[in-house]
Amino acid sequence: MKETQLARRYALALFSVARELKLTTKVAEDFDQLITVIRQNSDFRTLLNSPVIPAHKKISILKSLFSPHMHELSIRFMILLAKHERERYLELVAEQIGVLYHEFMGIVIVRVTSAAPLSTENRNQLLEHLNETLGDKLELQEVVDPELVGGFILDWNDQRYDASLLRQVKELRKEFQENLYVRQF
Repeated sequence: MKETQLARRYALALFSVARELKLTTKVAEDFDQLITVIRQNSDFRTLLNSPVIPAHKKISILKSLFSPHMHELSIRFMILLAKHERERYLELVAEQIGVLYHEFMGIVIVRVTSAAPLSTENRNQLLEHLNETLGDKLELQEVVDPELVGGFILDWNDQRYDASLLRQVKELRKEFQENLYVRQF
């Protein structure tokens, strides 16, 4: 929890500077790219988390990897974190920047977890219903979890709608475990 709070503070600081310089979209894109690199390359993640590798080497690696592709503000921010030995929080900071950007743009992120990938028809129906309920600016993130058996779970803005068969089976199991039978003599 403390790590997320720390990451949020760093993200707020960078995002406020980006807003002043009218670079919010570019910074959000830069850190979205960083998340992709970290998640796809376990060696890079290990490098960031390693206490053995000195900060100056991490800084030179960050510069060489990202300078051609990212805005100078994003690069300088990553270097600042590395100088203060906070580079291990880069992924969390990048996630928080994405959250701040979506809030700033008024975009609601809706995560749909289903047992199987959604068909185009189901996705369109869901988007149509969500647009009516939540507004036009939506970003749908799909997650497949076979443990749900069927149905789906929607998560958005700290809210959840669970229409999964897994939840229904658990509720039935709970009801059967309680003795609801009452003698009527």
